Amino acid sequence: MIQATNAKKQILVSQIAYKRTQNNEVQLEKALAKFFNKLKKEVLNALDEYWKDYQMLQGHIDLITAPIHEAHKEYYELLTLYIKREYQLGSAEAKRLVRLANSKQRVASKSMQMPVHTIIKKNNDLFGTLPSAEERLLNRTFTASERTLARVDSQINQIITDGYRSGKGINDVANSLNQRFDQLTSWESKRIARTEIHNSHNTAVMDTYKELDIEYTMWVAAEDERTRDSHLEINGEIIPMGGTYSNGLAFPGDTNGDIEEWINCRCSNAPFVIPYGYMAPSFSPFREDDLIKIDTKPPVTEPQPVNEPTEEQIQQNLTPKEQRQLERFQEQIKEFERYLETTQNPTETQLKSWNKSLEDRKKMVQELKNKALGIEAPKAPLQEIKAPTNAPVSSLENYTLETMKKDIPLSDEDFNKFLKWSEKRATKNKIEYGYQFDTKTGKLVGKEIKGKKGSVTFKEQGENLGSMHTHPPERDSVGGGAFPSKEDLKLYRGQDGADHLIGSPNEVWYVHAEEKLGINPFGVHFGQKEIDAVYSKVYDEVSAKGKQLVKQGKLKTDNESLRTFMEKEIGDGLLREFNTPEWQEKGFYLRRAYR
Repeated sequence: MIQATNAKKQILVSQIAYKRTQNNEVQLEKALAKFFNKLKKEVLNALDEYWKDYQMLQGHIDLITAPIHEAHKEYYELLTLYIKREYQLGSAEAKRLVRLANSKQRVASKSMQMPVHTIIKKNNDLFGTLPSAEERLLNRTFTASERTLARVDSQINQIITDGYRSGKGINDVANSLNQRFDQLTSWESKRIARTEIHNSHNTAVMDTYKELDIEYTMWVAAEDERTRDSHLEINGEIIPMGGTYSNGLAFPGDTNGDIEEWINCRCSNAPFVIPYGYMAPSFSPFREDDLIKIDTKPPVTEPQPVNEPTEEQIQQNLTPKEQRQLERFQEQIKEFERYLETTQNPTETQLKSWNKSLEDRKKMVQELKNKALGIEAPKAPLQEIKAPTNAPVSSLENYTLETMKKDIPLSDEDFNKFLKWSEKRATKNKIEYGYQFDTKTGKLVGKEIKGKKGSVTFKEQGENLGSMHTHPPERDSVGGGAFPSKEDLKLYRGQDGADHLIGSPNEVWYVHAEEKLGINPFGVHFGQKEIDAVYSKVYDEVSAKGKQLVKQGKLKTDNESLRTFMEKEIGDGLLREFNTPEWQEKGFYLRRAYR
């Protein structure tokens, strides 16, 4: 076989995708069983209320079956939830299969320039560049849901009508309804789930192939004891996009074909790339053995520009800090790619976070490589405000609000606004408030954010966004805490970076963080162990000192005295630990000024 090696990889990818599809199928099956069981209870309750042993009218039957009519919207929304989820999985599988198909050939399609795991960012992005795909999928789901419930409605109606006409009592009719609903909650739920999930999956695969300009597809049978003979016979058939296989289907699960061919189908549709030096025959469908070899010389490929710096260039043109950053970012890229490849059923939020972090790391790696190669980065437009320096203007001692103004990339006017706003909010409120500002322009951004459960969380986190927070004295942390909390520093050093201000009634803290380390696939900030180690050291030292002072009678044990002591000593400790040359080298430092 011409593509034997790739075929094995494609089968492996399809097997992994099939396991995820099976999981989604099982979840839908359970949800359908739960839905039909609920519907059964409602119909039986209506039967008890409206059954008449004498003078049973169609109006009574309509009242008994009313729950079925009312459940159409719920049933449609249930199917849509799982079908959209499966569409994501199908799109991801198709992109991986296309990459495999292209990897052994001298070809390049759209898929070679786009990240495999760019599956979904928002609901509107689910269907890529095919705006009609969503409408088609939702229309098909609506039609399928209406058809199913109309059939159930007709059957239930018939059971009640036949029971009444044959002189059966309510108990006999109820038993017949129970039997029908038991079928719906068991094997019919399984059949519906398998058919709908598999159809959605293959629809996504075909839509993605069209988007990536795939010209041919190959039928890949499941090849087990449950596979139809007709599907085993066409295993390996190849057709052009838009064509049909020997069984009349355009792809496995194509509901436009005979129902005997697509219902319960588990086969898959792999992309097929014509190898260089071959051409497709004039007939369709065909197989790999039917490809026609043509006499041609390999194309002359132009040498690609070198985009990788040598080790010598890295050593000469990057600082030791930048060399460490390059190594760390490259390791993080591998880690994100591994989790994106292996994590089963990631959520939309996880995918969005991982893809953003991955793209950020790639961008930073390329910038460092360009510097090593001597390629200058585009110059940013000049700003009329001060930019953050590599280190604070003044030392730790005698640091004031006036000297803080020289460090923070914020206009003097807005810095003064922050001082008034934070003092008022922190003094009169027990929860945090927040604002964001643009570190390039020095201007406030958006609206004031009120912290939920006490803490502020910003939804928008851009490259140039800094933040302002208020810390009330009663804030939940050791010693009250005007100083930045451990979680604050992890966040700033993690995905945010930039510059941050924290205002309490008596103090203002400035945190500068350049690294933007990001969050790993488990939602944990990179570098958190370093922050934890510093905090543990400071807390242990302050606790030991406090106990000693209490024993000596030099520190009172009332809440106010302890809070004042802890706030001052922990703040001093954090300043001491986070302003060493080691942390300065990482582009991370703290400053405190008293009001």
